[in-house]
Amino acid sequence: GITAAGNFEGHSIPTRAMTRSDIMARFGAQGLTQRDQLAQRLLTIRQQRVAPGRDDKLLTGWNALMIKGLLRHAALEWDKTAFAMAERALRFLGQQLRDEQGRWYGVWRDGQRHTPAFLEDHAFLLDALLEAAAWLPQGPWLSWAEPIAQTLLERFADPDGGFFSTPVDQQDVIVRPKNHFDASIPSGNGMALAGLIRLALATGNNSYRDQAARHLAWFKPILARSHGGHGQLALATDLLWHGAAEVVIAGDADHRLAAVTGRHYLPDPVVIQAAEPQQLPPHLRGRLDRPGAALCVSGQCWPAVTQPDLWQQCLSQQHSLSHQSQVVDRH
Repeated sequence: GITAAGNFEGHSIPTRAMTRSDIMARFGAQGLTQRDQLAQRLLTIRQQRVAPGRDDKLLTGWNALMIKGLLRHAALEWDKTAFAMAERALRFLGQQLRDEQGRWYGVWRDGQRHTPAFLEDHAFLLDALLEAAAWLPQGPWLSWAEPIAQTLLERFADPDGGFFSTPVDQQDVIVRPKNHFDASIPSGNGMALAGLIRLALATGNNSYRDQAARHLAWFKPILARSHGGHGQLALATDLLWHGAAEVVIAGDADHRLAAVTGRHYLPDPVVIQAAEPQQLPPHLRGRLDRPGAALCVSGQCWPAVTQPDLWQQCLSQQHSLSHQSQVVDRH
């Protein structure tokens, strides 16, 4: 790319016009040596210039989104490396972005946390923790999730409905915005409401669902006027009306039932695993009387099964019925 006339505004910007194999074929080993020497000289000169700025801060909400993605991938492929990455990231957030009083922060950089967490940070964290409770059942994830839900309801909720982006005690804002549009990330309101509904199913505490229903009512006229910009709020509304897929797995020591579950699409699933049926949360212990798996969707429950092939059939049948129901609803 280097010519007398230049290739960019009268200057020459070097480009890699040939691959290593091209250079080797045309000039031999000497060509590669010469290319490497020239590259080192260019690097030496470049290092004398001021380097571009680098954004190396760690954001709580964005990490939570990534953690959920890792867990979804890990469940689909039963990828133990991805499971480990997600758990390590979650534990890092818990250790570095949460203070002794249990308050979360939104930013970490150079070993220091700062900036109180916003609505999106809490909502995305709640979502990631519910996903972790599904696929990393030995962790403390639900015990982390419930205080976050309480924080949403006590420090971010508008008494008239919906959630503000900033907590009630943040003093450096002129107004408290209440964003409900999806942008490059889902809206904090939509994620918070969906998380509360799923948390109610995971814990058996229906007050979370009742609170979500009350706050969702505030958005009803907004959803009626604008469908396209409120996908996450629409998903939360659907979850409230139709419920989630509830999966209970116990005694799955070799993870065969869990691995089958991860390979099937389920609408906003709430998955609870335990080492033995007796260790399931109290509100779920009636679902299994022996090691196996059970599925309920919108109040309809299938018989519990113990074999992966039968569990596969159960999940496939549910997916088919769910698809038929969606077609009927659309028509």
